[in-house]
Amino acid sequence: MTRPDEPWLALVPKPVPAAAELAGRMETVMDEPVNLSERRRRAAQQATDIRRRKLYGAQMDQATSRSRQQELAALLAAPAETLPEVAARARFLIQLYADTPEACEPRHNELIEQTLDDLARLCDRATAPS
Repeated sequence: MTRPDEPWLALVPKPVPAAAELAGRMETVMDEPVNLSERRRRAAQQATDIRRRKLYGAQMDQATSRSRQQELAALLAAPAETLPEVAARARFLIQLYADTPEACEPRHNELIEQTLDDLARLCDRATAPS
């Protein structure tokens, strides 16, 4: 207990009881033994679930990649004849780049956005009636 004239005594740490005192006061934490088989089964199930999620993610990435390759092949099948066709090709290639880790840099993001806006603006001008 602190004395009214010495409030700083409340900040002084209390002494830690000796190990023997603590051992006498300790109670049994668990009454039942730990079921290690159940824990191992749960851990194995979690590991299996994680592997399945990774595999599913990889399969989805592959499917996306295949569909993009098909889009690119269709886009590049014949030479572009109009400015909107050229812009569509450029947009596609810019989007491919935008999905890479290198494009995550803020300067690159800004440049990508500006370029896509420019392409949209130029296409609108080219398709607008004169």
